[in-house]
Amino acid sequence: MKYIIDSAGHAVELSDDAKEVRFIPLNIRINELNLFSNEIIAIMEKNGIKTNNMRFFYMIQPYGQRERAVFFSKTEFSSSSTAVKLAGELKIHPEILADRTKAEFLQSIIAVEGKELRQYFLLSIGYFEFERNIYDCKKIGINYFPPVPYNSFLNTMKAETASPADELNSHNTNSYIIINDKVNLSNPNTLLEYAVYRDIRQEGSLFDSLVDKSVEIYRHINNYDLKDRDSNRSTVCLLSINNQNNNIFAEYEQIKNCIKKTVKGAYNIRYKRNKVTAHLPDDSILDIYIQATGDTPKFIIKGNILNGIEELHQYLISDKTYTEQKWFTEKVQPYIRVNQDMPKKRRSSKRDELNWHKKIKKEKRNGRKSKQQQQSDPE
Repeated sequence: MKYIIDSAGHAVELSDDAKEVRFIPLNIRINELNLFSNEIIAIMEKNGIKTNNMRFFYMIQPYGQRERAVFFSKTEFSSSSTAVKLAGELKIHPEILADRTKAEFLQSIIAVEGKELRQYFLLSIGYFEFERNIYDCKKIGINYFPPVPYNSFLNTMKAETASPADELNSHNTNSYIIINDKVNLSNPNTLLEYAVYRDIRQEGSLFDSLVDKSVEIYRHINNYDLKDRDSNRSTVCLLSINNQNNNIFAEYEQIKNCIKKTVKGAYNIRYKRNKVTAHLPDDSILDIYIQATGDTPKFIIKGNILNGIEELHQYLISDKTYTEQKWFTEKVQPYIRVNQDMPKKRRSSKRDELNWHKKIKKEKRNGRKSKQQQQSDPE
């Protein structure tokens, strides 16, 4: 048997051959994003954001749990600003291109010819991202990601999306496909028509704060406070621990040496299956679960995932050593096989503590001997 955690935070017991990762049809996900787009626009309007001509396109992981509703924003710059001046001089200042972040920002400043004068806008792209539960496919979280410069977003998007030929054939859970029949992503001037105004200030964007407020309202309306946002993390952690093979002697040796060098006075370091246990000087017990072995080992301590021995060393000397993730304590530890297999310590009753059971046995033996003697004596 194996366990997963559903969107409500409940442990679900499955047979070993049951699928723990499931998906819903793509058209249903698109329809839900359409409904969300209309709903969030209405909420943003009530919070004072002008959403005229605001349009979305979607990014969906067909073999993953995330999906995005992507939108455009624009920020006007004065023609005399340093940013506009540098944007127009990129060809004669190629050294600027060496700084990728700066170059992508300046390349995202778009000039628009007006009736009387030329205007300059920074075109940016932001999105709302949903996460679904691995098992029951229900949404468990929504987050707002503030806009980044147009060119920055496009470069990141290329790395995150599957090629058209592999869109639905690739089983890469992290790859997105683009769902877009409303906007031309390669024409920034056209995209400005669908962009909402966004302020950029040193003390923070008012637009972003109003969007954050709108997302909170959306969460409340749709009961996201009843969802377990850590359910996927719990399930992945639980499955990786329980599915790990028991051949961890090499990792055990590395961990033991690391603990001995880092924590003076640690003792009784041992392992069973894929769990390493060490007793610390303060009488606490440190449990380390092996999530992955080989050249890139991964360890789990109280819900903290560590990559390799060096991260384990840094963890042991930090204050985080004594903090435990609530989701790990409540949703993972009770269902780890190695913990369930540990023999339970026999609890002595008061009668056992007083050795009454031994006295009774002794009295019975003495009674049998006395009876036998009586039967053997001649009359």
